Amino acid sequence: MMDLPSDIFVNNILLKLHVRSIISCKYVCKTWYNLISDPEFAKLHMLQAKTCLLIRRIDRTIYIPLPQRKNLPNGA
Repeated sequence: MMDLPSDIFVNNILLKLHVRSIISCKYVCKTWYNLISDPEFAKLHMLQAKTCLLIRRIDRTIYIPLPQRKNLPNGA
């Protein structure tokens, strides 16, 4: 089987995953761990991700989607 080019893999697959899935993917292999742990990957993911609140604790990560502005009463 042919390997996917890394830019296709990152831009079209990993960056579109939910945060919990990405965290799980870190433990697939060293290459994925290094890629996902890179601060640049986090920046790219945040740029394309929907607005959310992320609370990290040592024992778990909590991901809370925030409503879009247009869905709030009076556009608040």
